[in-house]
Amino acid sequence: MSRTTVQKIEGIRSQISALHAERAALVAQPVSRAEVLRRVDGVLDHYHQQGMAALSTELQRAAVGGRVDLFALQGNALMDGKPGALPLSLDAGALLVALIGVAPLRKLIVQAAECVPAGVETKARNARLAMIAAELDALERDEEHLIVLSEIDGSPIDRRFDARPEIVLAAAGVAA
Repeated sequence: MSRTTVQKIEGIRSQISALHAERAALVAQPVSRAEVLRRVDGVLDHYHQQGMAALSTELQRAAVGGRVDLFALQGNALMDGKPGALPLSLDAGALLVALIGVAPLRKLIVQAAECVPAGVETKARNARLAMIAAELDALERDEEHLIVLSEIDGSPIDRRFDARPEIVLAAAGVAA
């Protein structure tokens, strides 16, 4: 085994380590502020539809002489006081969005979203993660190839503790 083989493996392992660190940092990043706001837009639209439907139902009930409760909140409650009973839960979201409107609420939410970290778009994250995976595959195949060559030369080099079995077995199959 030559000194250059050991140096090549050390260089590859350094690159592998750097890619693992980059992947971990990327996975830890929150989603982008723009993506959060897109999700919020979907929730606001959903609440608006629910709230308008509830108001419409109440107005139709009023039209036929029924009891009118325009501001009824939807929710659930187990009021019996037994142990393990769920507490009172009311959701005012649909009613608020229907009464106030999507645009004013979105404006307030956009202002409040300044506290959300910039983050990373999911599409960009997934693209980079795919590139990292491809780079890791290539580097690990190169590393394993050099390890197999060193074993053939009679000077084996220890594998990394996290060497992927499919890479090791693929290289062993080629060497056989």
